[in-house]
Amino acid sequence: MNKPAGYSPSRQGAILMTLLAFGMLFLSTKGKAQQSKWQQVDQYLSSGQYRDALDILRYLDGDAYSLALKQGICYYGLNQLKTAQDYFTQAYQVSKAPDADLYFWLGQTYHQQLRFEPAVQQYKAFLRVAKASDQRRDQVKELIRICGNGIRIQYQDQLGYLEVFPAQINTAYDEIAPRFSPNYSDRIYFSAQRFPETGKGYDMMGIEIQNGSWSNPFEFNPSLNTIADEVLYGFANQGQEAIYLEQLPGDRTILVDTFNQSQQVHRGVWKSSMQPNRGDDYLYIYHDSLILYSSNRAGGYGGYDLYASRKDHGNWSAPLNLGPTINSPSDEITPFLTNDGQILYFSSNRPDLTIGGFDVLFSRLEDTWSAPENLGLPVNSAANDLQFSIGPEGKTGVFASDRKESVGGMDLYFFYFKEIVSAQMAMIQDQITWFRQLMPSDSTYGGHGDRPAITVEIPYLAYGEDDVLLTPVNLKHLQLLVTLLKQHPAWTIDIIGHSDNQQTKEYNPFFSIKRSEKIREYLTQSGIAENRIFLEGCGSSFPVALNEINLLPNPSGQRLNRRIEFRIHSSPEEIVHFIYQQPAVVPHFQDTAYRAFEAFTAGLQYKILVQQATRPYYDHRLDAYPGFTIEQLAGQSTYDYTIFAANTYFLANQLKRELRNQGFEDASVVAYVDGRRLLQNEIRNYTDKYPDLIYYQYRSE
Repeated sequence: MNKPAGYSPSRQGAILMTLLAFGMLFLSTKGKAQQSKWQQVDQYLSSGQYRDALDILRYLDGDAYSLALKQGICYYGLNQLKTAQDYFTQAYQVSKAPDADLYFWLGQTYHQQLRFEPAVQQYKAFLRVAKASDQRRDQVKELIRICGNGIRIQYQDQLGYLEVFPAQINTAYDEIAPRFSPNYSDRIYFSAQRFPETGKGYDMMGIEIQNGSWSNPFEFNPSLNTIADEVLYGFANQGQEAIYLEQLPGDRTILVDTFNQSQQVHRGVWKSSMQPNRGDDYLYIYHDSLILYSSNRAGGYGGYDLYASRKDHGNWSAPLNLGPTINSPSDEITPFLTNDGQILYFSSNRPDLTIGGFDVLFSRLEDTWSAPENLGLPVNSAANDLQFSIGPEGKTGVFASDRKESVGGMDLYFFYFKEIVSAQMAMIQDQITWFRQLMPSDSTYGGHGDRPAITVEIPYLAYGEDDVLLTPVNLKHLQLLVTLLKQHPAWTIDIIGHSDNQQTKEYNPFFSIKRSEKIREYLTQSGIAENRIFLEGCGSSFPVALNEINLLPNPSGQRLNRRIEFRIHSSPEEIVHFIYQQPAVVPHFQDTAYRAFEAFTAGLQYKILVQQATRPYYDHRLDAYPGFTIEQLAGQSTYDYTIFAANTYFLANQLKRELRNQGFEDASVVAYVDGRRLLQNEIRNYTDKYPDLIYYQYRSE
């Protein structure tokens, strides 16, 4: 055979060796590149960057089992459970001997789909093949127990139906801390991440129903949302105050803002027994008089425990642990208490009750708190279900969850109860008497020792510049008062009208008592006898907030001052602790004049009755004396114009003489106990407690 020109056996062998060398180099380089990409996939998986991992896995060659398993893990992390299960099944089919990883992830996938029986089978298979050193063994044993809870709970009757909020509300980022609006029945507030890549944290948002559908989210108050995290905790003072957490690296502060539509910021630090910088979190404000929150402070029963703190005379008590029935060696967080104070909802990850992650539990107050129960499906899932609360009408609920069918992160869910939660509609009465059960046996509260006491919270009514009193919120409060007065027919009520300073001194108190008359009319039409009702009109004598700042009108302060308060009076032999709601005002807006009103409604005090009239009355000489008010007793056709005097009859009588010398010839002394005007035949009931009344009883005018 003829050889090509230039052919040489030695040269041909050299070429072949060169080609082989280049081939081996290519294969080696490709192998190293493949190995580097697998390492990058593992890094993405460990950091939760599932889409980035998938982008690499789609173009990788290699072991079919590893490719299918890792793609399944990616789709699991992206909340696409059906696709994840398909890849895990594919991995099972190509594997001659499935390893512990595959059984673990198959168990997780079934578990998240609430398919508890097959999940248990996969978890048990994991335990059969996993090495003794596998750190997941204890976790899987606990998951088997948790799935056992799910097998039992899945057959229980469900309490209602779930609604997933639409895509404009739930996003790939977190939506947390939902709260029903205290003033608008179709509005919900929450906190959300919207653009975390810009460095901006959680902002407070709102949504409402418009034409039967949920609106796009709007900012709660753009001036409050900053570069920090703002997480809404709730509201105080009938929706007049927003309480929220502001969180920066290394610093957590609870703030209060006077919640209004003007979008102005009037915020200050909200102080209580809670210590956010020491880990206290998940605050729940219960009718301004009680707070519940979660804390991992020393002395608890496990991780995070629930604590309660009560407000009395403006001060918060030391926090008290809710005890071992509620708290466990696990974590208890995000409390919610129904209006009657008898049902406590919270989230816990205790393995004896949950079906996965944190579940919503509830406990009923009987003689003591009952053993917590799982709220069941569909509220609870195999993921974390948190921050459950019930709407003001007891028909709906809202909560946050990171369940696998969510859009991403924590999403919001709306819940419709099949039956109204009557505890949420009940009268706000005796709502915190269980607080005394938490106290040490040698402690007393309010100085009553072991004597039975009733604790009742009394709301106030807010009104606007339009003078509309019977708003939906106010009607709800009035209905509660009617129920309370009917339950206690011996009790009497004072209706006390306050206002801002936009009217003249002559007409302001008069218009105030006219508003009180409208509320009296509502009570009498609801079946409350008129002889149990006392009216008072204070005008702008006792503002809680500054009506003016630097001689300029302060609309926020004026809004807080437009209110009607109540004082309830029980019989002397009863032990009743009344807690009166009032607007909370940030310190730099507070008006000290209201302190005089609070002082007058405590203990024995005297007033001077200056004039009786049927129409507006005013004398500029009375500007020199504090507490100008109008009063009207039941059945009285005239109005009594009064001023504050003193807490002793001697000093009050001196003031009476002074006024008579100025021409107020009909001036006389009138006695009050805890703000209640005493009739002549009632004085003897109080002389033992207030001996000074003896001088008043035998006075000679």
